[in-house]
Amino acid sequence: EAVEVFELTAIRMRTRWQVRSARGLSVLVDRQNELRSLRSAIESAAAGNGQSLSIVGAAGLGKSRLIHDFIRNLSDEWTVLETACPSQRTSSSYYPIGILIRAMFGIGIDDIPEAVIARVKEGIDRLGSNLSVFLPPILSLLDLYTDDQEWKKLEPSERRLRTMEAVRSLVLHHVQSNPSVILVEDVHWADAETKLILQNLAGALGGTRTVLIRTQRPEGGPVDSGTIGIDLSPLDDVTSHQLMDWLMGDDSSLIPLKRKILAQSQGNPLFMEELVQTLKETGYLEGQPGNYLAAKRTGRVEIPQTIHSVLAARIDLLDGFPKSLLQTSAVIGTEISVALLSEMLDVTPAEISGELRTLEAADFLRKIRSTTSADYSFKHELTREVVYGTMLLGLRRSLHAKAVDIIESRFPDRLDEYIDRLADHAFKAELWEKAVPYQLRSCRRAVKRGANQDAINIFERGLETLSHLPASPAKIKTEIDFRLTLVIALEPLGKHRRIAEVLREASRLADASGDPVRTAAVNCQLAVALWRLGEHAPAMAAAETASRIADKIGDPSLQFAALLIVGIVHHELGNFATSIEMHERCIEIETPELDQK
Repeated sequence: EAVEVFELTAIRMRTRWQVRSARGLSVLVDRQNELRSLRSAIESAAAGNGQSLSIVGAAGLGKSRLIHDFIRNLSDEWTVLETACPSQRTSSSYYPIGILIRAMFGIGIDDIPEAVIARVKEGIDRLGSNLSVFLPPILSLLDLYTDDQEWKKLEPSERRLRTMEAVRSLVLHHVQSNPSVILVEDVHWADAETKLILQNLAGALGGTRTVLIRTQRPEGGPVDSGTIGIDLSPLDDVTSHQLMDWLMGDDSSLIPLKRKILAQSQGNPLFMEELVQTLKETGYLEGQPGNYLAAKRTGRVEIPQTIHSVLAARIDLLDGFPKSLLQTSAVIGTEISVALLSEMLDVTPAEISGELRTLEAADFLRKIRSTTSADYSFKHELTREVVYGTMLLGLRRSLHAKAVDIIESRFPDRLDEYIDRLADHAFKAELWEKAVPYQLRSCRRAVKRGANQDAINIFERGLETLSHLPASPAKIKTEIDFRLTLVIALEPLGKHRRIAEVLREASRLADASGDPVRTAAVNCQLAVALWRLGEHAPAMAAAETASRIADKIGDPSLQFAALLIVGIVHHELGNFATSIEMHERCIEIETPELDQK
């Protein structure tokens, strides 16, 4: 008899919420108004009137629980694209957008660069042959090499605009075939460029069958204009009692414990769940979830005062290897690769499989993918925050240092893909000498992408790192290089006075560096900054200093730049003959090679 045969062609990535849904979730209570708002948005989008929503609520109130319950009940015609903004990637420009692009084109997390490039090309061609112009910005966004010469010649600000246009166009083409939901979680941790792209996309949804849903905590800022805000409040008394009955059961012996939990949790569902789990682990509850009995124990029941303290108490109950495993996972991040985790612990994946199952059963971790090297995620980012925050500083540093060593050894030819993580791990490991070059590369990478606010944030952390290093010529040169990079980021933001301040400090450092090339370069830029502010006398002094040094060392590019600004300042002062002379000398120096530089 003929049978139907299937071939496994790929392993589908699953989010922690998709897996959690399969395992069973706590009951969703008191969210009917919010669900009505979501259903209304879906109905409007289905009619061709795209919608943008933002679900706002404090940690633990059930933002993800609400939206995933809603998505689970959508009809099959709806396509869902999901991404999230990890707390460890706040300065990693476009990281959540990269995850979204990977989801659109079916790119696996373990795909090698060559395979990723091929999938991106195929995906763009499938959406439309006229969209091939967007290949370079998308490859750049994914930290992949592109040999497109036109792209390489673009200014950072133009690259930034092209990247935004590419993402918007590709996403809008992708959602044409099916009604779609685009879900972006934890936007309060999004980098500046991701937030801007999402705002841009939200404004372009009119006429599409698409709903963009973002979740965020209140500290993430106000909801965008044109976006429907859905505010989650704590559960009221009635629904809090309903949730407690669902979690614990309705036996009369539970009444005193329920009263304590309800008084302490103040309507926060996650807090309730964690308190119930704590009572179970400390022996105050007997039986199974939803059908507990109060254990006959003497002594007063101590209920932790905050959700952080209840999580900390549960973590303290762990001992030995499971606790070390959980702490190492917290250093890695929200999502954990078993291969990396085992390498950091100097064990094989098989040796930690049992402990991972224990942590999963205890509701600390969730399995998010089925592979021979299964990936896990923390149940809630708040859990990771508490685990990380309660670690000894020395242990934190040593684990971050180990992460640096492993990434360097595993990906020696792909460090640019991991540069933000390397910079972060090295900084937190207090490997100051190693952190500085990674931070500078990360800062320059952000500038090249036009991710100016991210570059500014990285610069500030870079200065903090440099403050830990002893004085040396190398340190001074790096301080100058950081400031020259910062100036490029500040330029499109119109921060002209701050640019002048930064360059004055760079000039002071350059004078002490003994490096003529850096000194000339700094003075050229300082002259331009002062000229823009109308400070013509100091601008001329800086420009002439740069010109003298450039002539002395015979550097054509510096000579050109210095003469150009000298001529500009003379023109501003009304010295037109001298200005013409300076610019004629620029023409004499100019060559095709100089233009390229």
